[in-house]
Amino acid sequence: MRKSCLALLVLLGAVDAQAAPLPGFVLAGQTQHFSFYSRGEKVDTHRVEQRVAELEKVLGQTLTHKAKYYRYATAQEVEAGTGYYATGVTFAATGDVHSTEPCHDHELVHLIAGGFGGDPGAFFQEGLAVAVGNKGEWQGKPADKVARANAANVAGMVASFDRFEAKTAYAVAGSFVGYLIRTHGMAQVKAFFQSCGPKVDAKMAFAQAFGGSIETVAARWARSL
Repeated sequence: MRKSCLALLVLLGAVDAQAAPLPGFVLAGQTQHFSFYSRGEKVDTHRVEQRVAELEKVLGQTLTHKAKYYRYATAQEVEAGTGYYATGVTFAATGDVHSTEPCHDHELVHLIAGGFGGDPGAFFQEGLAVAVGNKGEWQGKPADKVARANAANVAGMVASFDRFEAKTAYAVAGSFVGYLIRTHGMAQVKAFFQSCGPKVDAKMAFAQAFGGSIETVAARWARSL
């Protein structure tokens, strides 16, 4: 069961940030970067803006467009609104965040990192959000600790992230991307993301960015756990 989801493609249609809100939602607040919508659930406008400023510095990326932040009560409501059963979903292409939390750091990372302009795949996208947004933890446990028993599955998770059980896959991805950030720096991780386009093989881009194949770097990461 997914606890968070990044949608880089437009699921809800080609809707820009100025279009009407989803049915049943009313405007609950406005800030520099967001229009907040709710059905009565609390939104923490100040905290969201504060975290955006902090995450922009960490990621080396500015959020240049105004986004919508939809606040839900339950994951079931998120599923009804987006098609994804999750506590958070971000549509980076349209600038929409859907969340059951008043300030959802994981999803804010997805939103800001959408400005990188490249897509290395779900493993790295979710890994970045766990490493930075969740501060290296997943479901209350250190991602490194969960990842130890599953280090051999990195290549498979990179190739087909959704095929693996979410609790494990998100922890492994977060631990692995956290390792890349510590050993190569955020600027290099960002450059890797940017280099992954429709005509660029992600495995080749990874090797060029980090000096070895995914399997080689994963072996170094596993020894560090």
